[in-house]
Amino acid sequence: MKKYISAILIPALLLQLFGCYSMREMTKEELKTFNGTNDIILKTNQNEILIYRKSSGNNPMDWEAGDSLIVVKTKEQVKWENYEKSVDKITEIKLKEIERVEIDEFDILETSLLIAGIIGIFIFFAAVGSTAGAVSNI
Repeated sequence: MKKYISAILIPALLLQLFGCYSMREMTKEELKTFNGTNDIILKTNQNEILIYRKSSGNNPMDWEAGDSLIVVKTKEQVKWENYEKSVDKITEIKLKEIERVEIDEFDILETSLLIAGIIGIFIFFAAVGSTAGAVSNI
């Protein structure tokens, strides 16, 4: 029974560690017209800003890209002692300040190679196990 559990958990762990997603660098022109649902990382000379495309209900996030700047709008819950308030936070990023733009997207090649490697390892161990059993029967 432990072998079956290991046979399922080891590939699941490898998929989690090496993942199906990877970061791809995109141009500022692509960013202006981007309408996808992937997360975006903007790296400026001062800091790194992560734009969540699938923002949660607690911290909704929206952004707009113009010709010269990007406006990121977030809504945060601010808590004081017995008081809670929703506060709008607006961040403006000039395009000339952006050094790199990366997008988190699905990588079919990396995922396919990982799955093929896992299957290859199982086939190898199955072949070695069956030949070891055949040798011991002689």
